[in-house]
Amino acid sequence: MAPIRAAELARVAAGKGSRTVVGLQGWFAPSIVALRDILAGGGRSRIGKVLSSEVRAAGGTSDRATLPPFLKYFADRDIGGNPFTIGHGHLFDFVQFVLGDLHNTQSRLQLMRPDVKIKDSASGEVLETVKSNVPDLIHVTGVLPESNHVSNGATLSIRYRRGQPFKGEPPMVWTINGDKGEIRFTAHGGPGVNVTSKENAPVIEVHNFATDEVEQIEYDHGPRLDVGLPARNVGSVYEAFATRDERQYATFDHAVKRHSQLDKMLLDYDKSRS
Repeated sequence: MAPIRAAELARVAAGKGSRTVVGLQGWFAPSIVALRDILAGGGRSRIGKVLSSEVRAAGGTSDRATLPPFLKYFADRDIGGNPFTIGHGHLFDFVQFVLGDLHNTQSRLQLMRPDVKIKDSASGEVLETVKSNVPDLIHVTGVLPESNHVSNGATLSIRYRRGQPFKGEPPMVWTINGDKGEIRFTAHGGPGVNVTSKENAPVIEVHNFATDEVEQIEYDHGPRLDVGLPARNVGSVYEAFATRDERQYATFDHAVKRHSQLDKMLLDYDKSRS
């Protein structure tokens, strides 16, 4: 949903007294809930106040150079759904949900592989080659807002790349550096933490600077282990919506804010190539 359209829908809904919700279910992923709990409490946090954070992630599609026929539209920005808006978009949202909304943001986008092979998954046959106009490498940096658990001037850096990570490395590693310790969040199932099974759940570790020891944090994996992965956190979205407390879920207004951030990155990318 483009930000102008989303903003208009938000105004119409508000004028009619309607409530809105969008599917940013990453907020309810057990690992994300656990991270927020670790950071909460200011000086009582396990790592003290956040000084900086860095995310390195790869994903969006299973292969860096090809797409299956049913995802051919991922190579066409005009359609709207692609690894930048979906894979990176969800990651970009839940990282800010944990740490706060970025300001003074700068980005560098690149299209490394413009020629994308459309490959039949069953036969392995390349059906055609299409020209992509969707950036497949995203670098974003910015300043985090000061809060009870984030220091003034703390920096966030995100690198997201389409496809596989370096062979043998996890597809997502997120570190949060504090004045008393550091968190390492390792997602072996990739940055799509909202559809991660308990068996492949992200690992959260804390390095205590004073003791120089590393502790793996155990956390609750949620009450819906008996339903399919896509339904678990979506169910939490609906439950939050039922509370009528707009602080508990993402609304159209929130969607406008996130889409505006993403659109600015694409605008800067287009300007850099003109």
